[in-house]
Amino acid sequence: MTYGGTATPAQPVMLYRSEPVGGTGLAPYLGLSIEIGTGGGSGGCGGYSWSNTIYNGDVGDFATLHPDYDDAHGTSWTPTGPGDKRTFRFVLTMGDDDAAQLKSATFGFRWEVRT
Repeated sequence: MTYGGTATPAQPVMLYRSEPVGGTGLAPYLGLSIEIGTGGGSGGCGGYSWSNTIYNGDVGDFATLHPDYDDAHGTSWTPTGPGDKRTFRFVLTMGDDDAAQLKSATFGFRWEVRT
């Protein structure tokens, strides 16, 4: 992610769900780890260097706990100005539970920073 704003933010970039989780009930079975680092990119993780895990839980809990900016999850990254970059890696793991069979999930994330 590259910060494209014109002002230097006074607080960290916040992360929250972009819409309620949809699908047929798979979200509680999807483990979610969100990491922040540098390098790599959207096409692959080559050159990615891990700095910190900022969330470790499941998709359903993230969406419930962080529905909007007021309840957003902090990323620990406050851009130093336009062009500052960080890489976020989202890792999904499937729980070993027969109850997850034939279920689906839709979800999304939104980043926001305020000055």
